[in-house]
Order: sequence, then C-alpha cells, then structure tokens
Amino acid sequence: MIKTTFPLLRLGQHEVLPVIQGGMGIGISAHRLAGSVAREGAVGTIASVDLRIHHPDLMRKTKRSRNRELIDNCNLEALDREIGLAREMAPQGYIAINVMKAVSLHRRLVEQACK
Repeated sequence: MIKTTFPLLRLGQHEVLPVIQGGMGIGISAHRLAGSVAREGAVGTIASVDLRIHHPDLMRKTKRSRNRELIDNCNLEALDREIGLAREMAPQGYIAINVMKAVSLHRRLVEQACK
C-alpha cells in the first residue's frame, strides 16, 4: 500500500503514484532510473533508443561496425536486458517503454517490448 497525500492513479485494478517518469533518450532512461521510479510506486520509463551503450559486450560487438542489422539486433537485445533488469529492481512496479515513431526500428522495438 502506497502512503501519499496525492490521489492515486488507477491503472486497471492497480493504483500507483500519479507520477510517470518520462522517457529521456541517449541512455538516460534505462533500467536504473525506470526501476527505481517503479520501485517507489510510480511508473518508470525506459527509452528504447540505443540502449546497447549500457552493455559493454554489445558495444564491443558493434564497435566501428556499419552493419545496421547487427547494430539493430544488439539494440533489441539491450532492450530485453534493460526491461529484465528494471523488473528485477521493481517486480511489482510499472515499467513503460518509450519507442519513438520516427525510429526505423519502431515496429520491432514495440514487438520486442511487448514480448
């Protein structure tokens, strides 16, 4: 039970703090921020753009690569990892994924996030 003076936001049968952390790109909104926000009873958001920067092994794999498919696949893997890590931090929390429509990988990122 969340103790707050704010009226709670109802999402389905659940109530959360009326705070939704926005998805900030360029590696700011990743699992640490989103998981911390969700753990406190609000909605944390992971921005889906270039999350591989948080994973040294994926960065090594794509270092100096111009192979778009390899980079895209590493970013999809990084999204999976970031969601999993945020879930570990806040198993009962709400995690949103911000996927910009302008990104060429939009459809695949949305499908990956939903899985």
